[in-house]
Amino acid sequence: MNDTMKNEMEQEKTEETEAEKLLTVAGWTGMMRQFTETFRPCPASLVRSLVMNMGKKLDEVGTCQESNWYGKQRALSLLTPALSSLRGEGEHLLRVGKYACAWFLLVFVAMLPGRGQAADSRPNVLFIIFDDWGWQHAGAYGCDWVKTPNFDRVAKEGILFKNAFTSNPKCSPCRASILTGRNTWQLEEAVSHNGLFPSKFAVYPDLLEQAGYTVGLTGKGWGPGDFKSTGFKRNPAGPSFDTHKVAETPAGGIGKNDYAMNFEAFLAQRPKDKPFSFWMGFQEPHRTYELNSGVRLGKKLEDVKVPAYLPDTPVVRGDLADYAIEVEYADAHIGKALQALEAAGELENTLVIVTSDHGMPFPYVKGQIHEDGFHLPLAMRWGKGIKPGRVVALGQIRAGGARAECDAGGQGAA
Repeated sequence: MNDTMKNEMEQEKTEETEAEKLLTVAGWTGMMRQFTETFRPCPASLVRSLVMNMGKKLDEVGTCQESNWYGKQRALSLLTPALSSLRGEGEHLLRVGKYACAWFLLVFVAMLPGRGQAADSRPNVLFIIFDDWGWQHAGAYGCDWVKTPNFDRVAKEGILFKNAFTSNPKCSPCRASILTGRNTWQLEEAVSHNGLFPSKFAVYPDLLEQAGYTVGLTGKGWGPGDFKSTGFKRNPAGPSFDTHKVAETPAGGIGKNDYAMNFEAFLAQRPKDKPFSFWMGFQEPHRTYELNSGVRLGKKLEDVKVPAYLPDTPVVRGDLADYAIEVEYADAHIGKALQALEAAGELENTLVIVTSDHGMPFPYVKGQIHEDGFHLPLAMRWGKGIKPGRVVALGQIRAGGARAECDAGGQGAA
């Protein structure tokens, strides 16, 4: 074995260890709830050992001791009712390894308030989700023809995930999975695109609101589909703040919702002594596009990178350029949102999450059983809680496990 191979193996081992730490932190509370059925056949001693090992891993990652103590006790308290019924073979644990951990859990387990921690010190959450944005089209992932300086900033000042995946590459089911923390196949009618969202499933904005957070939504939350006839009084992603509109957009297919201004309006009306959670849902880069808007706004067709599964023709290059313009427009609103947080003095105490619901709206991608349909961009920034400049290249993080969101306020999920 030569030196190059040894170095590569050592780097892979280092990255895998880092990813495992993060995913372990992500999973040890959420898995106790969401995967009870999977754990059920396991011996209680194995499960208890797993939980305590997860607590040890949390210590290693370096969160505060108070949160470690509280988190371990809470995880064990959640586990206790199920311990008496757990039995079977330890090999069952393999089914709930790091690949089953949901990426939201990474965020909110670290938010558990410690003993004596003041409620107003809990972090805010700004969740930003694109509509049909492919993972490979960001500067942070090496793309040079779609300009995303604000997503790249979040990644640089926080953590970038290279292997994040949705559990269902269509708008409605992916968003339902994010909101509930459940696998798409567990959501009954909400597994379908443009279907029903049963109100029997708890959603994290409601749980955070019950825990003392102020919540809000601008743009696209859960949808398309029907949530009202099932009992929801508002969009499952939260109460809407959509008053402000832009006078004009750079291209005809872009929506008029002024996402950043509506976020500012939300910040202005919120109680200053309470944490907040806000969902910013872009409609971009969802179709339709203004034909040739990309070229009109400066894109060069020769710069466009066409994936191998699409025909490399001027028409396809032009379509991708039109798509790129909408990605860049939405990215600009990320920058404005960060500015609003900074102006409000909340930037460093706000967890900013930027992702998409699935891949781009092209053949072989959106709604299709191919990797680019499932593979998501994902970056997080939290000045007080995430070390900047981190990249997780190994391990799969499945977007759709928000059940531990409620732990941001110490509120148990139903």
